Amino acid sequence: LRPKVNTKLLITVYNTLILPHLTYCITTWGKTYKKYTKDLITTQKKIVRIITYSPRLTPSAPLFSRLHIMPFAQLYIYHTLILAYKLINNALPNIVAQSLCSHPTRSYSTRNDHRIPLTFRNLTTSRFGIKYNIPRFYNELPSHLKTLNSLSTFKKQIKIHLTI
Repeated sequence: LRPKVNTKLLITVYNTLILPHLTYCITTWGKTYKKYTKDLITTQKKIVRIITYSPRLTPSAPLFSRLHIMPFAQLYIYHTLILAYKLINNALPNIVAQSLCSHPTRSYSTRNDHRIPLTFRNLTTSRFGIKYNIPRFYNELPSHLKTLNSLSTFKKQIKIHLTI
């Protein structure tokens, strides 16, 4: 396909055929031991090199940036932050929201009300879980991103924030 079409069409093919497979349930399995995601990351880098006609050993970070494609690690953070936004703005069913994060109920305001409480986990494996990573990523966001009103605006601003 590469010799017959332009780069824009190849990016469209990537977005329609490859990206859905990478992002399917990524918030659940995306943060795991490197040995489980190594093949996916390598394949994603190969595809980006194919799109750009780059040699096999070309560094992939500038290629991702040039094509405006998020690497696997950024895809995981992006989708986790979208889930956090939905959780904060009550856009998830109650049962899902309760299982992901429990907010402490207070009758008074505190200066950290906008933060999701981070539960301490002693085991390394629990740090790969979504209950640990939603608060971690969301609390690291700048405050102007946490106060955005619409999900579409939040998605656009998060993409910009992650690619900088």
